[in-house]
Formats: sequence, C-alpha cells, structure tokens
Amino acid sequence: MDKLTTRQRAIYDIIIKAPAPVPTNEIEKRVSATYDISRDTLLRDLKILTSKGLIKAVGLGPATAYCLDSTLLEPIDPESYFSLNQDERKLIIEPNSELFDKLERTDLLPSISGLNKKLREYRKKVANLPIDLHKRELERFTIDFAWKSSAIEGNTYSHIETETLLKFRQKAEGHSEAEAIMIINHKATFDMVRENLANFKVLNLADVIDIHKSLTMGLNIQPDIRRHGVRVGGTNYLPIDNPFSLRENLFRAIEVVNKKTNPIEKALIASAMIIYLQPFNDGNKRTARMVANAILMAHNVTPISYRNTDDGLYKKAVLLLDEQHSLFLYRKMFLDSLEFSVENYEI
Repeated sequence: MDKLTTRQRAIYDIIIKAPAPVPTNEIEKRVSATYDISRDTLLRDLKILTSKGLIKAVGLGPATAYCLDSTLLEPIDPESYFSLNQDERKLIIEPNSELFDKLERTDLLPSISGLNKKLREYRKKVANLPIDLHKRELERFTIDFAWKSSAIEGNTYSHIETETLLKFRQKAEGHSEAEAIMIINHKATFDMVRENLANFKVLNLADVIDIHKSLTMGLNIQPDIRRHGVRVGGTNYLPIDNPFSLRENLFRAIEVVNKKTNPIEKALIASAMIIYLQPFNDGNKRTARMVANAILMAHNVTPISYRNTDDGLYKKAVLLLDEQHSLFLYRKMFLDSLEFSVENYEI
C-alpha cells in the first residue's frame, strides 16, 4: 500500500469496509466528499487497484461494482461463526498453492498510516535512549513476552512468578518443571534472536527450525519438521501430513514472506503460515510468535509482547485462519498487539 496515493487508499478503504460490492457511482460520491476527483481519474484509480490484485470488478458498464479480490481479509463475525460447533462449521478446502498466490498478490496492510506514524515517533524516542534505560526496558519486555506467550500455551505461571524465575532463577511452587523450562526457553531464544538479527532480514527455513529447537529444548518435542500427521484442538482442520509436502509448502510460505517489502507484512505472513501449516509436532504458535518478532526487530520495528492479547481472541483468530483461510481477525489481533507494544515499550 505504500505505493498508493492517499486518494487511492481512501478508495480502497471504502471498498474493503463495505459488506457488499460498491457501485462505481457510490464510490465516486463518497470519495468526492474529500477529494476533487473526476470520473476519469476515479476509473484510473480503480484500474490501478484492480491491477495490483487488491480489488475486482463485478458486473459490466454502469452496473459495475467493486469488492475485495481476495477472501483473505473478508470480514467474518467471530460470534456468529463460533456459535456453531466444530462439526457444523464448513471448512474452506483449496490447494495451498492458491492460498500462497493470494498472499503474494494481496496487500494485507491497508490503512495503517496511524500505526506507521506511531512507529516513526517510536524510533525517534528510542534513538537516544540511555543504555541503562534500554537494558531495563528490554528486561521488562522479555518478561512480559515470555509470560504471555507461555500463558497462551496454557502455562499457569503468573507474571510475578515469571519475573522471579527469569531474574533470580527461582522456580515457583505448585508448577511443573516443564512450565519453568518453557518460560526460560523463551528468554534464551529471544536473546539468541537479538544476537543474530541480520539472519532475519531474509527468512530461511534453517533459522525457523533453530528457533523452534531453542523454544522446545528439554520438553521432549522433536526438533525438526514433523514426520506424521497432527490434529488441532477445537477444529476439524487437518494440516498436511506428508513431511516432504510440508517442507515444500513451508519453503513456499517463506518465499512469499521474502517477496514482501513491508516488515510488518512479512512478520504477519510468517507467523500466520507457521501456525497454519503446523510444521512441528508441537510448539508451532510459540515459534510463529518468535519468528515474527525476529523479523520485526531485524527491520527496526518494535517486537510484540502480546501482553494485551486476549487468549480467547487469539485462538479464534487462529481457527478462522485454519478453517476459512481468513486473516481478517488474525491481522486485527496482530496489529492491535503491535500497536500496544509501540505505545508501551522503548527497546
């Protein structure tokens, strides 16, 4: 979207937010309220948006209307969708190649000018931050991230217990050894990523596997691409069960990530596709969150702690991605979490 004019962004906003295809006359009426635009100029803008694969025309002549060219960002009401149990929900079945093609041609970040402004202000704010304050902020972020990312996985350590564990290596009573290991692994992996940020300017499979291995060390989880099928709780969605096909699809997903230029979009796609493909026996969502942060930090964007993220919303966003190939809710959750981090950390 960075290469679109503000007027073209406004036109795209009108179309993406509409519940049905928007007639040309309606688009002209609404955009004219803000911009001095002729009919010919509007049609040229619509042609540009169409050529970029952002929208598509429906109908012919005076009856032409415009809507999204991809179902990836099509609004879905989670309350209505999840009022059905998993056996009643109909899954979208399409070849993964089509999903990757959609991801490649679709701009997933329409209208984030507000967030971009906050990011610019954030970079100015942290540019000259004293070393001691940076270290303190980094420690605070690491604790928040290790706690929340683990909590999303069902870890029962409280925030205070997580802080005590990471600062003083003091394990909390009444919790399993595995819970402590999970949290400690988050910090160790985050530190490893920070020391090797240059690796994540361009994503590769080896680094994804290394992150997974570090996050799951000592937890009896196979540290490589899984060789058997897995099931996902709460859904009838079945990820690929063939290890060769799985690796091929993961390579394709990484290829899409590397073709994108916006680091936020890169991180969004990388995390979403790791979750969708489930390339490992366990630890996929943890790996997805860490890979996303690695990409963000490699491009000088603040990482996401997920501290403000509702666990139930996160799960629903993942299920909509798995079942409907919809990034609508996942994207919103991701961007809201990123904006929270921009506003609450100086690292």
